[in-house]
Amino acid sequence: MKDVVLVTAYCPDYVREEKLRKLTTQLSKFRDVLDVMVISHTPIPADIQKKVNFSFYDEKNELLTDWDLVNQPWFNPNNDRKIQSGLLTSRN
Repeated sequence: MKDVVLVTAYCPDYVREEKLRKLTTQLSKFRDVLDVMVISHTPIPADIQKKVNFSFYDEKNELLTDWDLVNQPWFNPNNDRKIQSGLLTSRN
């Protein structure tokens, strides 16, 4: 079983699409030892899909508000205590 590299992408314009294309080209060199998966809320071009093992396009980009699904960033000031909260940002 191979490890999977998960690439999350949002490419609504040519510049970001080209960055994803370049990244997947570089990662395709390691296909014998790992699998690559691209996940995006914008369509994934066919040429990029051919360079990866898995691709998932979800046209919905719903804002999650359920407490157990909200992003839980954390930081550890002075390596003393962990602070984790979904209230630090309004993003998923």
